[in-house]
Amino acid sequence: MIVKSDSTTIKVDVTIVDPESGEPATCQARWKLYPVDDSQARVKEINAGNVSDEQLVEDDLVELIGITDDKGKAVDDDADLRAWFLRWPHTRRPLITSWFRAQEGYASAAQKN
Repeated sequence: MIVKSDSTTIKVDVTIVDPESGEPATCQARWKLYPVDDSQARVKEINAGNVSDEQLVEDDLVELIGITDDKGKAVDDDADLRAWFLRWPHTRRPLITSWFRAQEGYASAAQKN
C-alpha cells in the first residue's frame, strides 16, 4: 500500500569502509527530503560551489544513527560527531553521497518514513 504523504525526511544507509581493516560498516543518516524541483535546484547550487559539504550537513542533516565508539558504546549525534565525519575522507564522502541518494529516494529497504 502506498500512503500519500508529504515526507519531510528520509533515512539512508551510509557505508563506511575502515581504512585499516578494509571492513565495511553501516550507520544511517536522516536527511531533509526536498521535492524534486527543489532538490534539483539544490544540486545545481552544490555543483556551482555555492553550498559546501559543511553547509549541506549543517542545513540538511537531521541525525546520524547507529554509531558506536571503539568499546561498542552508542555515540550521540552532535556537532563533534558531525565534524569528525567531515574531517576524514573515508567518512566524509560516504556521508555527502548519502545526501544525493536520499534526494533520489534510496531509503533503507526496511525503513518506513
